Parts: sequence; C-alpha cells; structure tokens
Amino acid sequence: MSSEISGAPTAMEKILELIKEEKFQSAVEAIYEYLDEEHEDYINRLEILIEKLSHIAKKGAVVIRTIIPKLLKNLDIKDDVLRYAFVLTLKPICEMEYEIILPFAKELLKSENSNVKEGMLQLINFIANVHKIEDKDLIKLIIENLSDEQEFVQTKAIQTLKSIGKNNPTNLEEVILEACKLADDNFKEKCDDVLKSLTFIKDLEEKDIEKRELAVKEKVLEEREIEIKKEELEFKEKELEDKEKALKDRAIDEELEQKERILADKERELKGKELELKEKELEVEEKEKQLEEKSLEVKEELLEKKKELVEKEQELSHAELELKEKELKEKEQEAKKKRKAKK
Repeated sequence: MSSEISGAPTAMEKILELIKEEKFQSAVEAIYEYLDEEHEDYINRLEILIEKLSHIAKKGAVVIRTIIPKLLKNLDIKDDVLRYAFVLTLKPICEMEYEIILPFAKELLKSENSNVKEGMLQLINFIANVHKIEDKDLIKLIIENLSDEQEFVQTKAIQTLKSIGKNNPTNLEEVILEACKLADDNFKEKCDDVLKSLTFIKDLEEKDIEKRELAVKEKVLEEREIEIKKEELEFKEKELEDKEKALKDRAIDEELEQKERILADKERELKGKELELKEKELEVEEKEKQLEEKSLEVKEELLEKKKELVEKEQELSHAELELKEKELKEKEQEAKKKRKAKK
C-alpha cells in the first residue's frame, strides 16, 4: 500500500509543484529522494516518474540535466517493457539536448550489463538520427559491441552505426575499416552490413559534391557583393549628409575618404584573392599535365625495354638453333667416319 496520507499531495505532485515554482534545486533533491532504490515501491515510483518526465523536461530543463546520471542508472531495469518505455521517454531529450547524454555514453557502453549497453545504444541512435556524431572513440566502442555476447546488443549496435552513417558516412567508414583489420569473419560480416548501408549515401554525396561546392562559391560571392553594395550605400548616404551640411565638418570628410580607401582596398584584396585562386587552379592543372606526361614517358620506357627483351630472346633462340645444327652436323660427320672405318 502507498505510504501517502489520503488527501495529502503525493511525492510526485510535490516535485511538480516545486518545478512550477522554479525551485529547481529543491526539485532535484526531491527526485533523488523519490528514486531511492531502497524504497519498497521503487518500480512503481519509477513508472510514475517516466510518465511525468516529458513534462519535467519542458518546465525544468535544468532539473533534467542534473538528474541525468541518476536516470541513466535505470537502464539496467530487468523489466523489458518498463526499460523500453523509459528509453523512449528520453528520446526528445536526446534530440534536443544530446550534450547532456553523450558524456555518459562511453562508460555505459563498457558496462557488463547487456541491458545497459542496449539502452545506451538506443539513446545514441536517437541522437545520431538528428545530429552528426564525430567522436571516433565513441564510434569504436559502438563497433566493439558488434561482438557482444547478446545478439540483441549486436543488432542495436548495427542499427546505431547505420544511423551515425546517415550524417557522417566517411568518418564512420574509416573507423570500421580500421576495426576490421584483425577481426574474425563473423565480426567482418557485421561490419560489412553497416558498410553496405553507407555505399548509397557516399555515392549520393560524391555526385552532389560538385553542386554543393558551386553553391557554396555562389553564396560566398553573393555575400561579398551584398557587403560591397552595403558599404557603397552607406558611403553614398554619408556623402549626401556631408553635402547637406556644406562640408562644414572636415573630420567627417576625412572619415569618408578613409572609408573610400578601405572600400578600394577591400575591392583590390578581393580581386587579388580571386587572382590567387585562379593561379592555384592553373598550377594544379599544370601539375596534373606533368604527371600525365611523366606517366606516358614511363609507359614508353617500359614498352621499349620489353621490345629489347623480346629481341634478345629471339637472338638467344636463334643462337641455340645454330648451335644445335652445328652439333648435328658434327655427329653426322663422325658417323660417316665410323662407317668408312668399318668398311
């Protein structure tokens, strides 16, 4: 039976009231007391907290950030339904404030409890579907879980890696290929499953890379043009103001001249950078041509050497034939001599 007195506010109602009043520190302390694992009604309390977690996150984000370590300890709950419900409740937090979850990821992925590892993998999966994960050490730990004793952990690790690959395929591919170097066939097969999911993403990126580069260049040019036009407009407005005042303030004139010089310097600098870029592009093209010419020279040298080798082989074969013919003639002559001697 509940220890709450009939008609009195429940412990959860008190917590929600503290959050409503923005007494966040008191709310945190109340939640820690509420989630005392020694409490006989702990599981029931956890279920109630899970139901209210979204509300707490909306009204008191600072509370969630503080109690995350305590919450994540519940990833080892044996009740599968309750554990999955708890993990699913953390999904919005993972998507909106992933930075409060990831610091605990590496430690929990090393846990000996398979439920903890699966739960953490699912939380990372939620994050990876929205945000780009670049931490190679974290990715390595996820890859290590492909060889976990429990198949459900392996499956969740594959799903999580595929999610990471959606936003960061190249980085993920590099880490996976490194991990596969000394792995067994079973591990490599799981890695291959993840790599196949990256192929289509990479192909799309490679095909689209030229378009994106052009778009970026166009955007940069547009921004530069806007800046120049903005400065020109500012200059013209200032010039009109100065004319209206009949150039009474010489200091303003000097400031305008200085701005004009700065604008001219920026224009020259912009043109200089554009020329430098073109020169670099020409240098790259020239180096590529030199490499192609060098490659052709090497191929010609190899063909010439091959030709000389064939000719030498032919000369050697001819010499061997002549030697054999000479030996045959000598043998015939000796045979004739022997026949004459017998007669």
